[in-house]
Amino acid sequence: KRVRLVQFCRGWAGPRPGGRWSLDDERWDDPVVAKECGFRAKDEAVFWLELDEVQQVFDCGWSCKLYDPEMWTTQRRAAAFPDQGGGCLNQTTWVANPQFFLDLPHKTPVQLTLTQNGTHAIGLCVVRQDRGDDGAAVEKVVDVKQDRVVGLTERFVKGPAVDMYLDDLDVGAYAIIPMTLSPVAGTGGAVAVSTRARTPHTLRGEEEILARAVSDEGTSSHDTILLEAPP
Repeated sequence: KRVRLVQFCRGWAGPRPGGRWSLDDERWDDPVVAKECGFRAKDEAVFWLELDEVQQVFDCGWSCKLYDPEMWTTQRRAAAFPDQGGGCLNQTTWVANPQFFLDLPHKTPVQLTLTQNGTHAIGLCVVRQDRGDDGAAVEKVVDVKQDRVVGLTERFVKGPAVDMYLDDLDVGAYAIIPMTLSPVAGTGGAVAVSTRARTPHTLRGEEEILARAVSDEGTSSHDTILLEAPP
């Protein structure tokens, strides 16, 4: 029997969409289908729907760039914006946003993508960190200094995703701060980081690196007022 399957990346935190081809469905026992789809039983980052299910669930779509897994390493983490606070560097409450911690073992180009399950104007801030010797106990960034910023969305995108490309980022430790232009309540999303380093990069969330918040208010010496991009 011919099967037409469409693979989706889980673009944000939340329940996995239903469908006939769930991770534990016995249909994946067919070795031909599993091999053709590159199915991995524990891969929580993707899910599959049959074409008729896609037509029932979706009424529009967007294209996105994919990276050759033979040349690029990609890691993803779910990102849930806070119920209170958040926003961007225009407000002091940005420190309540989730933060992600990136370690680069080699100089490499870096592609970052923030996706959301809402319709808010979103952006990214990437800053260089000095973490000292104890990489397991890290403080969240609460002060964004101009000379530490290596990437910043200055025109926030009101859409499903925003991208950032950083050419030849140096070896070191970085913090990635997803942002919404204005504080919003409980929006879900995800951060994806792709690099071409000879040794794969490490991407960790706050709960993985035991990051501590040392202040309820964030500060910034970055002198650019962040705005929404024109439609």
